[in-house]
Amino acid sequence: MSVSRNEKNGTWEVRTYYKNFDGKLKQTTKRGFKKKSEALKWEQDFKNQKKFNMNLKV
Repeated sequence: MSVSRNEKNGTWEVRTYYKNFDGKLKQTTKRGFKKKSEALKWEQDFKNQKKFNMNLKV
């Protein structure tokens, strides 16, 4: 989980890792946040969504 500032255009980006339903490690990146607080909120919401997502395909 990482929030960093893009020096070229001044926006914030989030890079985070999570495990999918197969247990494989995946990475996702979201860019273009104007404020660091927006990036941190998105990261927390994403983690909560993955943590509580219990939908498994059978």
